[in-house]
Amino acid sequence: MKTSGIDVLADYDFGDVWGGDFRVGLSASYTIEYKVDPFKIGDVTIEKAFDAVGYLNYQLTATSLPPLKGSVFAEYTHGNHNLRWTVNYIDSYVDQRASIFAPNAVNGAIQPNGAKIDDTWLHEIDYRWLAPWDVTVNLSIDNVFDSEPSFARLDLNYDPFTGNALGRTYKIAVKKKF
Repeated sequence: MKTSGIDVLADYDFGDVWGGDFRVGLSASYTIEYKVDPFKIGDVTIEKAFDAVGYLNYQLTATSLPPLKGSVFAEYTHGNHNLRWTVNYIDSYVDQRASIFAPNAVNGAIQPNGAKIDDTWLHEIDYRWLAPWDVTVNLSIDNVFDSEPSFARLDLNYDPFTGNALGRTYKIAVKKKF
């Protein structure tokens, strides 16, 4: 296996803003190549060589590999309160299984749905309160805009490596130190 890519991590603290601290940041990974050599047992080739970047890689040794994944955030802390907005991005990629998109006796014509798995944008909000008596309260909303996962021609109608069918979810956590 031969891989290469670029990872970026950046964080900027604006310092005092309206009596609190304001920070923004991003992290991203761009995969340039992910080449897999042929898999052989003896003289028999079980799997041909392939480059996994940008493909679904269904039933191959590599999983789904969108070229670009990343997130950006903005965070404000004031006293015991912290509010953070995060936007996560997953690039589009292709289902390379040509046979399921070709015309046949069942579908009659070319069915392009799912040949390209669309890019995904997910937003989340997290709030943390450092309460009295060493208690921490966390509230979170994941998938704020209740986005559905991008369609893929798989058993679940989405790719579980890059998507989530739960939709908008709410979480609350309370932690007490003793």
